[in-house]
Amino acid sequence: MTENLRKYFIRYTLELVVIFTGITLSFAFDHWRNARTRTAEERELLGALSADLLAIEQQLKADSLLVSTIKQLSAVLVDERMQNQIDKSQLRSIVSDLSVGSVYFQPTCPSYEIMKSTGKLTLISNDSLRLGLVQLMETRFVSLQYNYQEAHDFIRRAFSKSSISLMPQSTNGWTETWRQNTLRAFRQPELGQNMVGLGMTANRLDFEIRSTLNDIRLIQTKLTAHRQGL
Repeated sequence: MTENLRKYFIRYTLELVVIFTGITLSFAFDHWRNARTRTAEERELLGALSADLLAIEQQLKADSLLVSTIKQLSAVLVDERMQNQIDKSQLRSIVSDLSVGSVYFQPTCPSYEIMKSTGKLTLISNDSLRLGLVQLMETRFVSLQYNYQEAHDFIRRAFSKSSISLMPQSTNGWTETWRQNTLRAFRQPELGQNMVGLGMTANRLDFEIRSTLNDIRLIQTKLTAHRQGL
């Protein structure tokens, strides 16, 4: 009887060990599979995010050149001594640059918006990278948009409040009379003050763009290193 009990005990113990081992291995496999799926999804999202940031970086580099031009032009147009040195061709270039300079900063970062709306920002396992990305998108870009809007408003007012048409209706309108009238318009107090305000806003925007580009490069460096380590 005792021998039978011992055999049953050993048998059931082995069965319990087998069952426990099987359950443990099953959980371990599920954890491993989920971790691999999560890592693959994170790597894919980081790749899309890197591409989006690169596109924004290229946009900001182009805008940086435009803002530098606006800074120079606004300084020239409010200085009467410098105005006298501007010929018709140069003034045409200035007015044309200003007329197309009313741009908006509208960064397109679908990958971030998807991660934000679906709650997948937590997939970024690097805390420093995740927090830096959120700060860039939710703080730095908002400040940039404000300064872009302010610059746009100054340019719009310059073209809408002038007593003359700064932009001729046809290519035949770029005459010496147009040059004299345009320079006279920029010497008007209201338009002159508007150009000073534009210059100050352009200075702030230039600083914001440079700072944002540095932030993007830093995030790209962290992103690349983290993605390679996954």
